[in-house]
Amino acid sequence: MNSRDKRAGNGHDFVFCFELGNLNKEEIMYDKPLVEMIRQQIKNLLEVVSFAKKGEEVNIDGFKLLCDKNSIYSLFPWNADNEQMK
Repeated sequence: MNSRDKRAGNGHDFVFCFELGNLNKEEIMYDKPLVEMIRQQIKNLLEVVSFAKKGEEVNIDGFKLLCDKNSIYSLFPWNADNEQMK
């Protein structure tokens, strides 16, 4: 059995591990590892899915953590004119 075949403790669910890869220092926006991991995962998701609310597609540019709803974290860098950089 290789490492990809390992099952979770109950024997029914698979454990999935995804490598984030090496990021350039320019790509890192936050010094909070959890926030940066979530930001990168959402950015990766945006390459293959679109988000929707009540059946209507919505464009997202940030997120909040459920444990800290006062902080908003941007997914993308912004320039001096407050326009999203690509």
